[in-house]
Amino acid sequence: MHALGIDSGSGGLSRRELLQRGAATGLALSASGLAVGVARAATASSTSSTINILSWETYHDDPWMKQASKDLGLKFNVVRVGSVDELFAKARAATTPWDLFLVDSGSITRYKSAGLISPIDATKLPQLKSVNPALPFNKFDKIKGQLWAAPYNWGTQPLIFDKTQVPPAD
Repeated sequence: MHALGIDSGSGGLSRRELLQRGAATGLALSASGLAVGVARAATASSTSSTINILSWETYHDDPWMKQASKDLGLKFNVVRVGSVDELFAKARAATTPWDLFLVDSGSITRYKSAGLISPIDATKLPQLKSVNPALPFNKFDKIKGQLWAAPYNWGTQPLIFDKTQVPPAD
């Protein structure tokens, strides 16, 4: 079973259903101070129906955010960035009261040290029990036994190279 409650063996979810569940899960995480919990106790958006998301290029695409907005009755302000450093700079600048931002696991300590995230009460996120324990997310997301971030997806990062420019391995 996938962390979003999807039985991956059934093949029964359409892309739209998957995206809707993903948006709902992300909203649930941000509403309860999870995912990467934003440390600021009260933000301008905490009383608003607008969810401010700091995300990566190609994530949170406009067509499905528009559909999620319609389905959930919420507005989304999505700002997309192209690099780890750009995301950190925007999060740290705090020009927008972020409700949710998506960082790579290797940056959790950096965000914690900067006071940008707060610890997560894992008891408020029961779907974490469904995350495959073989995935090493706790290696990065837990610091001294305390959870500071929670995975919302998993995938691969492809390595692409020009074989005419790289000598073959011996």
